[in-house]
Amino acid sequence: MTERSSKQPKIAPEFETVGQFNAEINEVGYARYNYKELQERETQLAEMIKGASDVALFNSGAAAMHSVIEAEGLKFGDVVFCADAIYGTTKKDIESLKDLGVKVVFFDSTDLVGLQKLVKRENPRLIVAETVANSKSMEVTDLEGLGEIVQTTNVDYQKNRTPEKVLAKFLEKREDHIELSAETRDVILTAIEEYKVGQNPFVFRKAVKCIEQDTALSRTEVVRELERIVKRVMGDSRGKLSLVIDNTLPSPELINPLQVLQEFEIEKVIVESGTKHFQEGANEVTLGIAYSDNDQKIKAIKARRIELGTYLQPTDERKIPDSISETMPGKMRNHARNALQLAEALSEITGFEVFHPNLPTHKQNELAQELAPDGAVTLFYMTVPEKITSEEFMQKVKERAGDEVGLGSSFGHEKTWLSNYGMDNRTVRIAAGSESEQDFSNIVHFFTQAASELL
Repeated sequence: MTERSSKQPKIAPEFETVGQFNAEINEVGYARYNYKELQERETQLAEMIKGASDVALFNSGAAAMHSVIEAEGLKFGDVVFCADAIYGTTKKDIESLKDLGVKVVFFDSTDLVGLQKLVKRENPRLIVAETVANSKSMEVTDLEGLGEIVQTTNVDYQKNRTPEKVLAKFLEKREDHIELSAETRDVILTAIEEYKVGQNPFVFRKAVKCIEQDTALSRTEVVRELERIVKRVMGDSRGKLSLVIDNTLPSPELINPLQVLQEFEIEKVIVESGTKHFQEGANEVTLGIAYSDNDQKIKAIKARRIELGTYLQPTDERKIPDSISETMPGKMRNHARNALQLAEALSEITGFEVFHPNLPTHKQNELAQELAPDGAVTLFYMTVPEKITSEEFMQKVKERAGDEVGLGSSFGHEKTWLSNYGMDNRTVRIAAGSESEQDFSNIVHFFTQAASELL
């Protein structure tokens, strides 16, 4: 990146001459929407993330996911699939789409056979899932399997489910009752698209007149036939199926969905809470990131970002380390190595049940090993024996480790953190820090010592 000025950034910079103004001001009119430093940062991150053609930064992970979903342009009658195992805020955001007339279907992201059946039945417009879920079971999504489903579905949509083909098929079955000209069919299809946007029934007035001219039906019969046509076309036609993946836990350094899915010709956007791993553990700002191998997808997302005001503030952008491209790979390897090492050590202690995707006891161990053999995540979950509580375990670890271990609900920090926020009284989430291998051996000792003393 180019060397930055030491001056504090301004959300609306002042120019000395009209020439400078015309040279610097961007097409949206306000520099805060797309300021120079933001453009440079997004370029830097796009170069860091293999396969990404562009990146969009936001003021939080939730803002990134909301903006990405908004940019899909979902319409009345669309169907959205959302994995059961997904961040709670994302789930609520997607559930709110029901108010727009969008059907929301939740599915088990670990059951691709079941998902395939659901897709054939519901014909979704969008699928949202997490690479690895931030839940006790730590569900892992088979990205290649999911990509195959999306690509196969899109082939079917283009072959059998365009509005034109659905209308033609419907009319073929009713040739003895109604026959419409090509011009009338175009009018009907245009009206249906307009109706999806505004749900205004008056857009069908021209269609009613055209059908009357083509047939000998009465006005009442025409309206009835048009209702059948609209219901069938809106219910059966599909344009495309897109994919949105929340990759917050692994980050692109441990698992890069763009690389895993590169062989599939599908539209995909990857979203992360950059708060976790994109500031070298500084814990100073919230930020979100969306990236894709499709320029048009990110362009639409950035346009929606302006409308929603979810862009990253200049003062927060400056807190992303300039060295992130050089430091993040090593730090993520440390996080992943430490998490797996500690998970393995604790799993060997009788009475402690550990949930980590790379452990042999995990239901999707083979998939996790295929995606990231050195560790797919930087955190894991554990259930303590019945005789103790999560609070007792956390307190005992804190007593042994002191300031070397933290208590907090986030992750991606320099040192290891523990949390039981929102969990039952026997479950603990352990977020491994990015300590060196030598320093982390002490952390492992503190944890195993605490566990042994509580038994």
